[in-house]
Parts: sequence; C-alpha cells; structure tokens
Amino acid sequence: MAEALSLAAKGGTRDTVQDVINACLRTSLRRRAVKVQAYLLDKGADVSNVYCGWLFNDEDLLAKPSLEAIEMLVAHGWDIDHRSSRIDWPLLWSVVRYHDLVEWCLDHGASVYLPGDTPPRDARGVGQVPRITLLEAAAKSGSVPTFKLLREKGAPFHVGVLHSAVEQAISSAPSYNGSADPSTSDVWFNERMDMVRYLVDEVGIDVNTEWWRPGQAGATPLDRVAYHGGDSKDRRELVWFLLDRGADLNHASVAKDDYFGDTSYLSPLEMAQTGTRKRFLEAIQQWQQRQRNVTTRWIYKM
Repeated sequence: MAEALSLAAKGGTRDTVQDVINACLRTSLRRRAVKVQAYLLDKGADVSNVYCGWLFNDEDLLAKPSLEAIEMLVAHGWDIDHRSSRIDWPLLWSVVRYHDLVEWCLDHGASVYLPGDTPPRDARGVGQVPRITLLEAAAKSGSVPTFKLLREKGAPFHVGVLHSAVEQAISSAPSYNGSADPSTSDVWFNERMDMVRYLVDEVGIDVNTEWWRPGQAGATPLDRVAYHGGDSKDRRELVWFLLDRGADLNHASVAKDDYFGDTSYLSPLEMAQTGTRKRFLEAIQQWQQRQRNVTTRWIYKM
C-alpha cells in the first residue's frame, strides 16, 4: 500500500493518490483490517460510495461483518442507508441475520424502507426492479426476535413472508439419510422452521395463502415445496407442519395474466404423483399414515 501511494504521489501511475486510498479502503474492509481502515480514513478515504457488500469477507461470505468497521465508516460520514445501485441492498438488509447488528443499525437511524422508496410502497416491495422487503429478508435469514423487532419499527408486512421462510427452509433442509424420523441436527434449518411456525401459529398467516413471486412456480407454501424441493434433502418436518396446519394437497393454483393468458399448475398431490418428487410423495404418505394411526388410537380409547 505504501509503495502504491508513493508511486501515485510521484505521478508514476495513472491512478491518483485518492484513487489508491479508496481502492485500499475497499480491500481493508473485505479483509477486516480495521487498523488499516482507520489509517485510510484519516488520510481522507472517500466513504460516499462504500458498498456494504465490502464488509463481507470474500473467503467467507457468511462471516459476521465487523461492528468496529461499520462504526468507523458512519463516524466518517458514511450513509448507513447507502445503496450503490437500485438493485443493491442497504446495510440493514445485509446484516438481518445478526440481531445485535440490526439493533445497532436501527439505533443509528437505518430505515426499514428501501432508500429511495416512498413509504408506503406496494407491500411486495415492487418498484423499478423486483426486490424483497426487509421483513422478507428477515423471514429468510433472521431470527424470530429480529422479525418482531423490525415489524415493531414499522417494516412493511405482507403474507408473502411465510413463502419466503418456506423457500429458505426448502433450500436449507438437511440431507436425506433414510432415517424414519426427520433430521433435527441442522441449526440453520431449525431456525427457518422456527420462523415458519411463528408466522403461522403466532402471526396467523393461513398456510393456504397464495402469493406469487417471479420465477417461483405455484402460489401456496406447499406448492413451493412440491415444485422446488428435490429428493436429496429431508423436508418432511416442513411438509408435515404445513399439512398439520391445514395445507390443501388438492389445491391447484392458477396464475392470472391478462397478456399471456392464465397458467394452471398441478396441485401438490398431483405434483407428488408425477414420479419426479419421490421424497415429497413419501412425506405425504407418511403424514397420512400418522393421521390414520392417531384416528385409530382415538377410536380405541372411546
């Protein structure tokens, strides 16, 4: 870094000193080099175009961003709601899985609306480009306490948050290992199931609610499982929960479109019976057998 700055100062490169400082700031953020970051900020690094994605390490995108780094940026004038483009997320969306960082952002003025949007917008967050609302982001990767906090702060709510939680549960389900009972060893999947249960049992979202998303087939949460769940993962806990709460196996969704015409989808049961969703069909059959067993035990007790 020192050599690059020296060359720039002497006119030895096409980059100006400011260009080098700004480039080094980006690298220091990605590498969590807070001492280097502090030095560059003191040298006048421009924070106006800092992208919050730089706070995530290239080698470990799931690693928690440094609060110290965020504090320094804000102290030097960085806009906590900054987006480098209209398709990028601001910081609050990016750290929604970390409750303490969410609290810090809210305490320091972060908006629960996408910057540039005028609340209240379309509840789905539809604007210039398709994007998700803050509560959708929380449903996908945040905790239940985080979801509650953001809703209390006025984050736009719509029933599609259940679908977002279900979609994430589908993708994060543990691998199928052939056991008689669903696996409960995956912490990330368990957290998504906690969110699904909360949204249904406490928030009160109907499991047969239809909500369409571009690129997603079907409209109900069970549709999402039927159409987007392969055979490599164990999604029985999710399927059984939705069925226990009244998900309709025979509901066939129809996507209305005045321009291209309506699109009809197979019901979840029909999709399971196509032969391409073996594990999904097995989950349904196992649930049905459990229901028969419960009924039999109830009859014997009479």
